[in-house]
Amino acid sequence: MVPQRRQMELLLEQGLHCGESKIANTCKKLLKYKSALCKIIETEAVKPTNNFTEQLIRSYVLWRKSSFGTQSDRGDLFVERMMTVTSTCKLQKRNRYDYINSAVAAHLRN
Repeated sequence: MVPQRRQMELLLEQGLHCGESKIANTCKKLLKYKSALCKIIETEAVKPTNNFTEQLIRSYVLWRKSSFGTQSDRGDLFVERMMTVTSTCKLQKRNRYDYINSAVAAHLRN
């Protein structure tokens, strides 16, 4: 994969000077994170699929479909954040209620 990685980097570097600002900006952003982009080929523990992530959010997708989601952008943002927190707590085997309670208390204390 080393030759393909180098080819990708060369193409992105060429894109920086192509004369199209949108393309150049995208290439600049991708080059900034080029080491992260190649983790999948450098690290054996990184899986080349998103099955694990899809399984994590499946219950939330089912909830959204059965409840018709929320009715506002603010509601969407709240649900997204709460689902992220609860999923992370579940992975870390932490009590979700205790974590959220502590986070709100810390926020109120500044």
